[in-house]
Formats: sequence, structure tokens, C-alpha cells
Amino acid sequence: MENTSEKKKFYITAPIFYPNGDLHIGHAYTATVCDVFARMSRLDDRSTYFLTGVDENSLKIQKKADELDMDVMDYLDDWVKKNELLFERLNISHDQYIRTTDKIRHHPGVIAIWNKLNEKGDIYENYYEGYYCVGCEGFKTEKDLVDGVCPDHGIKPDFIKEKNYFFRLSKYTNQIKKVIEDDIIKIFPQSRKNEVLSFLEQGLEDISFSRPYKGQKNVILVPGDESQGIYVWGDALVNYISALGYGSLGQSLDESLYNLFWNNKNSETLHVIGKDILKFHSIIWPAMLMSAEIPLPKNILIHGLMQSGGRKMSKTIGNTISPTDIMNKIGAEGLRFYFTNNIPVFDDGEITEDLIISNYNSGLANGLGNLTNRLIKMMISYDVVINLKEKFKESELYKNNSLSLKKVLQDFNINEYTNILWKQLSTIDNEIQTKEPFKLFKTDPDEARKIVEQMVRDFYTIIHFIQPILPKTVAVISEHIESREMPEKSLFPKVEKEL
Repeated sequence: MENTSEKKKFYITAPIFYPNGDLHIGHAYTATVCDVFARMSRLDDRSTYFLTGVDENSLKIQKKADELDMDVMDYLDDWVKKNELLFERLNISHDQYIRTTDKIRHHPGVIAIWNKLNEKGDIYENYYEGYYCVGCEGFKTEKDLVDGVCPDHGIKPDFIKEKNYFFRLSKYTNQIKKVIEDDIIKIFPQSRKNEVLSFLEQGLEDISFSRPYKGQKNVILVPGDESQGIYVWGDALVNYISALGYGSLGQSLDESLYNLFWNNKNSETLHVIGKDILKFHSIIWPAMLMSAEIPLPKNILIHGLMQSGGRKMSKTIGNTISPTDIMNKIGAEGLRFYFTNNIPVFDDGEITEDLIISNYNSGLANGLGNLTNRLIKMMISYDVVINLKEKFKESELYKNNSLSLKKVLQDFNINEYTNILWKQLSTIDNEIQTKEPFKLFKTDPDEARKIVEQMVRDFYTIIHFIQPILPKTVAVISEHIESREMPEKSLFPKVEKEL
């Protein structure tokens, strides 16, 4: 059943996070990027749905809870509360927070898609033997190891032989290659698309989709065989459609979230992920959907990783940054601005406290905040009264920025969009210096008022399009501009770097 409602729709998903450690700057970055795109879509008058959540069905999570001498559900509930507090502070506007322990919403979707794969003949029983890394939740070949240990976790994988159910991934090699080559699934950036195609050229092997069940909590059992639990990919990846009602109400109701936002040609779907899970989302997930005869996602955006001093962030190295600590210094919107302005969305991003503070002071304290005060002060001093909503959408600036908004929802270059808007703010700043309305007012007050009025109109238009990046700040600025009242305190107090 396919919904063909005319209003354009946008469905964006963040990767569901592993709750096996502290919340870090990477969580904050991914959630913020998704939130900005969701807010852009709403600003473009699209019906929008934004999903994020947590992957709770994992052996390493259980091990982490055991280390802390906690019940695994108590541990998970505690982690989710911390995650929700971080998202609340960052003003993440998600529509749903999916938990894979949700037996009402998520589990039926996992069972439904497993049964579809099985009916298609794409699930079969076999024995697997090889190296298994608990940290990676995956099997390793000898060439994946460095001196016999996992290079990512520094531990020696266990060599195991066990009965599993396998998914016929190899069957879909050519189909996946074609949909990626033809941009039926668009992968951003191009370099990641090339990486996937290169991997496909080597050919795909069938993969394990289950593990023996030994009483682990939060494992979804294989239908018809309670000796096996559904393994990571057959479980976690399904969240993107189980959250919309697939397996429960998704297929039976025209107005279900599934039929509105997934099973709908008029819906633009976007998965935002990190490069470490690229293969799972661009190969395994499409193959599962092909097997189950479910529509494919339309876009996959792969962002880079956070690094500091040119090195990947690591507790061992000691170059991590706490999102909470940095927000205590520059506020949540200061961090949101850094993410969109300074972190290249398609590549690894350098992030240090000094860089964050410099960016905050130049772009916000000395930039947007200072310009806001100057304009409001001139409005008050020169008695400039404006109906800002009159013919608001008729200006060339509004039309051009609307095109920039639509463009970023096609190519997802969030940095280019941010740069355009801050250059426009700089243009107004420069006009104040060159046109000097404060001097002109002494000789030609009417002309000075016209100049200030146009500056304020342009500024009001620009901040309208800054809303997705700085939603709370724009709301405050708009209120003060409309009422011609100076903010009682600085919007962005300057922050001094620590010596």
C-alpha cells in the first residue's frame, strides 16, 4: 500500500547509539546535524519526521552492566535518561526516540522482516567458524587482525564454531551495485559511494544473522527456533521502519507513519550515519529490504569522525571533549554553530576547546550578537518602526535564501548553507560602516531611517533562515527586533580562552 499524498515529506534518521559508554561529542554532533536538517525541512514547509534512539540488544552492553554490578535494564534506563538530557539541552527536536527493547513497537517489526526473508528463501541454517570480537559485535578474518588482536579494541577475538542462521547477502550483490551506481540510493559524499562500489566489486559473502541463545537479556528469538537469537543486523537496522509501525500498523493503515514517510514516493528519506557503519547501511540494509520487497532509502549521508590534534578522539590519548563541559562555557547554541560552521559534514572534523571558543567569539559574540544590538539600538535611536511581516517573502534575499535552503536539502552541504548566511550578516555589518547612518541621521534623518529599515528587513530575513541552526537564539532576537527592545543581557557573552 503506497500513500501518494501531495505534500512533500521528509524522513530523517540518526544512527541508534550503543549505550556502552559515556555520552561524547560524537553523539552531540550527529544528533545536531540531524536536527538541523529536520528543522530545515520544516522551514521548507515539508511534513517532517525525525527518528533517533538507542540499540539495546547487545552482548557488550550486558557485559558493561555486569561490570557495574547493575541489572541491564537499570543500566539502559539510566543511559537513556542521560541521553535525553543531552538532547534536551541541545534542543534536538526528534519526533520519536526508539528503543530496541520496545516489545510493542520494535520487536514485531524485527519478527515481520525475518519472516519475509525466510519466506523468500534467504535465511538458511549453517555452521560458522572464525574469530569473533565482542567489542565489534562481529566476526573477523585473520587479515582483519593485527598481531592476532582486533585493531579497534586491542583484544584477541575468540575462535568459535557454532550453528547460525545465515542471510543470503551474496544473492543481492548485483542488485545493490546497480541501485548505488544509478543513484536510486544516493550516497553522500561521492568518495563514500566509490568506496561502497569498490567493496561490491570484490563480491559479497553470506552473513550470520543469528547467535546461539544462552539466556542473554534483550535478545529477540528467531521465530520457530528459541535456541537462536536474532543477531545485530537483523535486529538493529530494522528500527528505521519498525519505529514507523512496520510489522504492527504499518501496512494496514493509509495514514500510518510507515505509509506516510517510508512507503511513499513523495517522501525523501535520509539516513545520517558515521563512516564506521557505512557497509551495514549501504549493503546489508538494502539487501534486507530487497528481499522483503520493502522500498529502499533514498539517501545515505556519511559524516566524518571527530578528531583533535589530527588524531581520532580517545580516552586513552586523553583528547576527548565533554559536550556538557563545553556547553557550560559557550551554551548549546554555541556548540550547534561550531558543528555547522567548522566541522566539514563529509569529512573528519578537527575540534578543540580553543577552536570552539574562537569560532564562538568571532561568529556569535562579535558577529551575530553584536550586529543584533547595533540594529536594535539604531531602531530605537532613530525611531524606526517597521511591519517586518509585510511582504516578508517577496524580497530577492528571501527568494535566494529559499533556494539555498532547498539546495541543502538536496546535497546536504550544511557548511555551505551556514557560510552563505554568515556572509550576509557580514554584508550588513559592512554597510553600517560604509553608509554610516549614525552620521547621516544628523543631516538627512529620513534617508538614515530608510537605510536602517532596509538593514533590519534584510537581517530579519537572514535570521529566519538561521532558525534551524540556532532555534532558541533566533526566537529571542525576533522578539526583540519586533518589539524594538534591547536584550537585557548579552546574547553571546564573550568567552576568554584558558591560558
